[in-house]
Amino acid sequence: MENLYDIWGRRNPSWEIKYQESIIDVFCDYGRGSSKLQGDRGKIFGAGYEMFIIAFFIGLYNDKRKPLVKDTSKVKTFGQPIQYWGNLEGRFGRTSYGKIRNYIFAALVAKTDIDFVALDKGEITVRKVVDDLICTMEEYANFGFDFITEKMEDDPDYFFKETAFLRIFLKFIAPVADSTADDDDDELPDDLDSCESQTETHINNEACDDVIFKSDNEIPETESSTIIRQRWTIKERSELKSFFEQGMTIEQLASFFSKTEDNVKSELEKLGLI
Repeated sequence: MENLYDIWGRRNPSWEIKYQESIIDVFCDYGRGSSKLQGDRGKIFGAGYEMFIIAFFIGLYNDKRKPLVKDTSKVKTFGQPIQYWGNLEGRFGRTSYGKIRNYIFAALVAKTDIDFVALDKGEITVRKVVDDLICTMEEYANFGFDFITEKMEDDPDYFFKETAFLRIFLKFIAPVADSTADDDDDELPDDLDSCESQTETHINNEACDDVIFKSDNEIPETESSTIIRQRWTIKERSELKSFFEQGMTIEQLASFFSKTEDNVKSELEKLGLI
């Protein structure tokens, strides 16, 4: 039987058409911007699904979902299955989105109420589970699109400022840098390197237990930090078991948990999975 990851990868998540002119066309090569000025300055993404990914992570980091409208005539897809997101497609300088797809899938499994025991017993179908994963994905992205829309209504040039999207995500992952700040960019540090440094300090102080998307090079390479990365929390062990059973490879798991492949193999052996 095919694993959930592969079946999920063949799906095309939907999004509300009302965001095409105001967001997708403005920022992506998918269409034309709403004005020449915005078009010249705003084509910072290629395929439309790249903006969907941004919207998804905005919803995920806010941990807020917004259901799509029930009228199917008001929704559409990009026509590109998830498994092909990030293909080079002749675009110079593009990097494969393999790791991003892995992160999205892992987040969806963690955030979707799935009864894997019932699935294993055949009491629910694989299609039902994948439908639920896609629904979670669409609703997080829908909230993200709404979030972007509200920002642009308040300030039409908000996302045309340099590093605007980066600043949005730094607010989500660096609470120490934004503990007293509101939504104005001027209240975020102008020196992004300084902000990133504060983020690393905060993460190290919290022992990295609840950080999912940090890569190794964002944590100083010291003996103590290496030991921390190789330890497994109860939460990580639970996620490791679920992700491995749903088809993630050892290489993908090592990247996701920021651990070595040998360490992942060792933990999988302890869990009796290999």
